[in-house]
Amino acid sequence: MITRRKAIFGLVLGPSIVAWGFAPGEFWDDKQPSEWSEKDVQRLLTKSPWAKGSAVEMSFGGMGGPGMGGPGMGPPGMDGPGGPGGPGGPSGMTALVRWESAAPIRAAGKTKLRRDLSGSYVISVSGLDILSDLGATMGAAGMESLKKGTSLQRSGKAPIAPSSVTTSFDEAGVLLFYFPNDADPISPGDKQVVFQTKSEMFGWKVKFVLKDMQYRGKLAL
Repeated sequence: MITRRKAIFGLVLGPSIVAWGFAPGEFWDDKQPSEWSEKDVQRLLTKSPWAKGSAVEMSFGGMGGPGMGGPGMGPPGMDGPGGPGGPGGPSGMTALVRWESAAPIRAAGKTKLRRDLSGSYVISVSGLDILSDLGATMGAAGMESLKKGTSLQRSGKAPIAPSSVTTSFDEAGVLLFYFPNDADPISPGDKQVVFQTKSEMFGWKVKFVLKDMQYRGKLAL
């Protein structure tokens, strides 16, 4: 039932807010993308429901080879049990995890993805500058380890495995994880999704709260 108070509220704040049902105050809902300031965009891309920092655990077991010192060893200067480059990796290493396929992130227009997004959730992990040094060493086996050790997890449902993992090993050290979104798509009822990687090289775990990932009244993934 629409009361007089609700009607007045709708007239003051605009019909779009009432229809969408989102809480006013977030710039990505209150303003058009063309009106976003550089500060707005930076916040959206680095500290928002779609972008979060994550501590990175590193282990170079299984990456033995020329110049790597054998299993369990890593490049000089890395801290960790059992010698340089052991589990734990460089202290304080963090990465930025971002849901690149989400509509507000795409609206910011900062990341140019080479592949078609249809049928996929795309999550990036950036800030891993060490990838520039490890690119040649990781090779196909390293990328396969990342793929096998990564998943999107929901309570009471089977994990979603990535269909592919790509990187350019550039200075930014960006990894892109593509997850299929057609078989059992993520829904608001899932409440949260955990993006997790446990591989022979890297480890991280990031929780995304779905009720916060609303854009223009819809779940944006």
